[in-house]
Amino acid sequence: MDDRSRQALCNEWFHVAFRIVWFGMLAFCGVAVVRGVRDSLPRGFVQPALWVGAYSLAWLVIQRTCLVTRRIYGTAAGIEVRRWGTRPRIVPWEEVEAPAYAWWSINPVLPRVATFAVKHGGRPIRFYANEGALERFRTAKLLATRSRDGREGAKETS
Repeated sequence: MDDRSRQALCNEWFHVAFRIVWFGMLAFCGVAVVRGVRDSLPRGFVQPALWVGAYSLAWLVIQRTCLVTRRIYGTAAGIEVRRWGTRPRIVPWEEVEAPAYAWWSINPVLPRVATFAVKHGGRPIRFYANEGALERFRTAKLLATRSRDGREGAKETS
């Protein structure tokens, strides 16, 4: 890979599709909560509090597991992590740990949520992947580190 090229290491289509589905589900549940609160408010505050609590718990679980995924791309410099509304961040290949599926992502058919850690702290970066995407990730890392080691070895011998 040269410095200008980048290769998608995530399933971009599923990244967009799953976000639409998750936000749609949350919007549908939000409408149900509003209706439930409106209908049960005359009977007291316990039922509305339960409606809001259940929705808040659902939002928290979905947000922390499925909506924190990022689009990632392999470049010669490292992994480009893209997040909506912010500038892309480059994580050098030397700081990237091996990718693996999240323990709670068990869907055997659709792409699963995979993670990789950054060596010098921070939260693991999550992305949607299947076996092909993980293999592209591992290959890109191997090629980038080999080419970098080759350039450093050539500099040392000259």
